[in-house]
Amino acid sequence: MSKIMMYMGAIITVVSCETYPTPLHSPTYNKSSTLPSRSMDTSYEDLAKNYKSETPEVLTYLLNEEDPNSPKTAITVENTSPCPMVLTIIGNNYQKKIPIAAGKIGSAMILKNKNYQLSGKICNSNYKSNKYITGVTTIKVSQ
Repeated sequence: MSKIMMYMGAIITVVSCETYPTPLHSPTYNKSSTLPSRSMDTSYEDLAKNYKSETPEVLTYLLNEEDPNSPKTAITVENTSPCPMVLTIIGNNYQKKIPIAAGKIGSAMILKNKNYQLSGKICNSNYKSNKYITGVTTIKVSQ
C-alpha cells in the first residue's frame, strides 16, 4: 500500500509540473489597476517580437575602456516595476523604441553630447524626461 501511495505521489508531482500554454494576450485591466492596459501589452508584445537588441554592442562598449574619441555612448534603463514598458528615445534625427520586460534592463547605443527626450509608460504611469547625454548613462524606473 505504501508503494502505491509513493507512486501516486510521484505521478501527481510530475503531472503538476507540466507546463500549460498561456494566452497570447493578457486580459484587459480596469483603470484603477496598476497592471498594464491591453493596448500597452499589445504594443510591447508587437515591438518585442521584431526588436533587434543592441546588447552585444552595449556590453562590448561597457566592458572595454571608454574611447574618448568615440561619437557613441551607452544608455541602459532598468525597469524595476511589475509591468513591461516601451522606452522611447528621441533626439535630433534619432528615434528608437526599446521594449523592456518587467524586472529587466534595456539598452541602446546613442550619440553622446546630445539632448534626448526619454519617455515611457509603466503600469499606467507616464514618464518623460529630457537629458543631455555626455557619457554612459544608467536610469532606473519603477512604478
